[in-house]
Amino acid sequence: MLSTSNIVLILALIGSIALNILFFSKSTSPEKLLQPSNDHEVEYAFSQLSNDPKTLLLNAIGESTSTIDIAIYNFEDPEISEALIEASDRGVKVRVITDSEKSKKKNRAKLLNTLTDNGIDVKIVTSKKMHLKMTMVDERLVVFGSYNFTAESASENMEQLVSISNINLVKEWTDVFEKVWHQSDTETWSK
Repeated sequence: MLSTSNIVLILALIGSIALNILFFSKSTSPEKLLQPSNDHEVEYAFSQLSNDPKTLLLNAIGESTSTIDIAIYNFEDPEISEALIEASDRGVKVRVITDSEKSKKKNRAKLLNTLTDNGIDVKIVTSKKMHLKMTMVDERLVVFGSYNFTAESASENMEQLVSISNINLVKEWTDVFEKVWHQSDTETWSK
């Protein structure tokens, strides 16, 4: 059973996310985002409080059929890496953008090499901290939150992850991903 303070925390976070979507979503009207619809499913997870962020992410990856675009600051979880490789093996086009400083650490570099060795496109942002944490799946689903792809995020930290099924929102966030993917300070990962 969740305590009152945990329920208040969850409601505050959901409200904050909704406000961010409303204020930072360019073309999607607030009315469209807030309309009850079977096309706009929202799921969320709070580590150690409600559901599990890693499970929410792995489910999204496991259900993918065509594309996965990920921008993640810190990526060192081999289970998530393996899920992406399995998706790629199913024919899903997978692209990953990460932070160049974080990618220099040995275990992270090894993981990124494994991804590229398995046909996954990986790029790093070199001129500034790439602190985005978002995943777009099949042009239908956005998964985002504080969750990094690390053991600490999975087992030690208090993290949240939200999954929103909204085609208009996914298009806008994919446009942001494309801009980062093609900007001059984003380079293809090499061993």
